[in-house]
Amino acid sequence: MVNRNIRYVHHESVHNFSAAEEIVPYILSLLEPNSVVDVGCGTGTWLKVFSDNGITDFLGIDGNYVDRNTLKINSGSFIEFDLETFYSSQRKFDLAISLEVAEHLKEESAAVFIKSLTNLSDVVIFSAAIPNQGGQNHLNEQEPFYWISKFEKEGFECFDILRPVFWENKKVDCWYRQNIFLFTKNEALIDKLNSFDTFLNHHLVHPELLKIKERVLESQKSNYDVIISGKKGIKFYFQTLFMALKSRI
Repeated sequence: MVNRNIRYVHHESVHNFSAAEEIVPYILSLLEPNSVVDVGCGTGTWLKVFSDNGITDFLGIDGNYVDRNTLKINSGSFIEFDLETFYSSQRKFDLAISLEVAEHLKEESAAVFIKSLTNLSDVVIFSAAIPNQGGQNHLNEQEPFYWISKFEKEGFECFDILRPVFWENKKVDCWYRQNIFLFTKNEALIDKLNSFDTFLNHHLVHPELLKIKERVLESQKSNYDVIISGKKGIKFYFQTLFMALKSRI
């Protein structure tokens, strides 16, 4: 049966293991977690890499739009849940991650989503698309300060210690390098992280994302020039005229 409410299609060309294989070992050496929950886990690529690196206690949570046939983890480690509602759990994991997920949820559910993450763990690694980043069904692209303030309301401090480490790593997709932050309310961890290098400005645009935008703009300009020159073919212009007239009716 076709799901008419699909929010996201997980293409393997995007949801690969490359970024996770670079970032996960660093996270494990830094935080030494024994349990991990991934909220908005998709097909479970990040959890699979955690598993490959020795983590046996993990859970993936995502919506009913995930094709279970594409899961990279055991289906028993996956829970289907509406991410726009509060995930109530008595259990605390050592680490929660949510990477490039929040922008796919409606703005009015943003605070609830952060509350779910902070309910699941005292340490959260989080990234979300910035304005004009673009992507599949992005509903709530925001600057980092937007999310930082929501974490702060839950008593969590922000540490921008991961971006300096991976900023130049081309094996990591530029949106992770640009958007990934660590949040915690663990006092011992806060003391430890205060000595780490950090970027002075939270709102940064990665040069590689700018290059992607430049290529898109150039392609659009080339297409526009062809249209203006009259070289598109008469069928195109009649179809465009028809659609324009139809929209006015």
